[in-house]
Order: sequence, then structure tokens, then C-alpha cells
Amino acid sequence: MPGKMTKEEVDAFLDSKPGWMMLTSLGKDGYPHTVPIGYFRDRDRILMGCRDNTQKTLNIERNPKVSLVIEDGTSMADIRGIMLRGDATTVSYTHLRAHETGRNLVCRLLLE
Repeated sequence: MPGKMTKEEVDAFLDSKPGWMMLTSLGKDGYPHTVPIGYFRDRDRILMGCRDNTQKTLNIERNPKVSLVIEDGTSMADIRGIMLRGDATTVSYTHLRAHETGRNLVCRLLLE
């Protein structure tokens, strides 16, 4: 039976950046839409950068329910991972130009 991580273990696991996070949102047709996405943690929030008007942002604006999965390990003996579920929010930065932000970031997904 899998063990449950403490909050401190989850935070440390997320901060270790073991790989891409898998973001699942729900498409207009009701089917799951899963994509790999980079992330970082800000206290108890997960932030993901993405471009405006992508399928994931359109899905989240229509229905904010998402799940996030990240795992590491090479075999069943050492695999570990977490799944988070919650409501995501898109935050638009369309009023900023890329050279002002230093990034190509047009929106930010927040999961709290």
C-alpha cells in the first residue's frame, strides 16, 4: 500500500523539480485534456506559465477544475509522486510586453 507524504515531504518533492507536471483540464466536449507543463511553487500555490488562448487556458476559463500529477522513479520499487486537485485561475498579463516581464509569459495558472 502506498504511503502518504506529509505536507513538508510534498513541498520538498515539488521543490526538487523531478520533471514536468501533468496538467489535466476538461475540454468543451467533457473529455480530459492532459499536457506537460513547467511549474514552480510559491508557498501553497502552484504556478504554471502558458500562452493566452491555448486549449488549457480556454478549458480552465470555462471550468476551473483541474488535476496535477508529478512523479519520479525508474521502477515500481522507487516510484513516488503526488496528485493535486483543485480550481485553477488564469491571470492575464496581456497588458505587458515580453521585454517588460523578461519572459514570454502571457498568462499564469494558479492552483491553491
